[in-house]
Amino acid sequence: MKIVTGIIIVVITVGVLYYTSNEKVTVKEQTVYIKNLPSSFEDYTILQITDLHEKRFGREQKRLINTVDELTYDAAAFTGDLLDHKTSTNFGPAYELIDGMRLPEHAWFVDGNTDPNAYQPPEERTKERPEFIRGLEDRGVKPLDSLEVVERDGEEIVFADFDMIIRHFTKHKPAAQTEYAAQLDKDMIKLNSLNDTIPLISLYHYPLADVRLDIYEEDNNIQLPPIDLHIAGHYHGGQIRIPFWGAILVPEAYSDNYGLFPDQDRVRGLWEHRGIKQYVSTGLGASNTLRVFNFRLFNPPEVNLITLKRKDN
Repeated sequence: MKIVTGIIIVVITVGVLYYTSNEKVTVKEQTVYIKNLPSSFEDYTILQITDLHEKRFGREQKRLINTVDELTYDAAAFTGDLLDHKTSTNFGPAYELIDGMRLPEHAWFVDGNTDPNAYQPPEERTKERPEFIRGLEDRGVKPLDSLEVVERDGEEIVFADFDMIIRHFTKHKPAAQTEYAAQLDKDMIKLNSLNDTIPLISLYHYPLADVRLDIYEEDNNIQLPPIDLHIAGHYHGGQIRIPFWGAILVPEAYSDNYGLFPDQDRVRGLWEHRGIKQYVSTGLGASNTLRVFNFRLFNPPEVNLITLKRKDN
């Protein structure tokens, strides 16, 4: 009888742990202070959704949609890895979520390493989009290939794709090979005229590791504009976390040990380096990079609500 009771307790414990680590969506809220934020954008809110990896939360994403519908937000940023691999045709989980959401006027998508446009050099891009991204656009989510200016009461903030920022501000960049890529370059010229009153928010799938920003700082051929906030995903918060310790591994090519035993202050949430604030979500799904460990542990799925506030000094 004791053995049976023990087995039941273990099964229940494992079930609860799996559910809270993989099925119960949490909402993480973060206030970000920006010194040059125009007054009309005080309390401007950005919903971030990232790293879905084709996961469903209830039938037709009902539980996830209910969680999102309880929130109020001015813009939505989908920061990549909505699919599980870049040749996948399982578009349903992403489309069901977007179809069920109340999308704001401004909703953007930047691709991750498991999405169709992964690693496509900007100079090779054309107006012809993969089927999945066309479906996102048809549903009101715009691929953010260059930048978008959001205006309120005559004041502006700018959202830009970091892939194009780094290209635009690199002196020896590849020449644009397509008409579309050349047009994207022209679109980015707006960044050259930004002044201290116009914040720049960068959207990207990848966090900017400290060593990566250090490399940019030391490279005379790269002169990044002042980025007020960088929003990213990709790390999954480490996906598998150890209680009272944190992430064991994050996928970071710029790290000497490829992200093994990372600095826990650089895994999730808000941090700052080289004057760039960045906010990194742990996301919703699980990556299959480690094969048999295609699940989350001690790491609940999350959507993120970022609120912008003005910092006066």
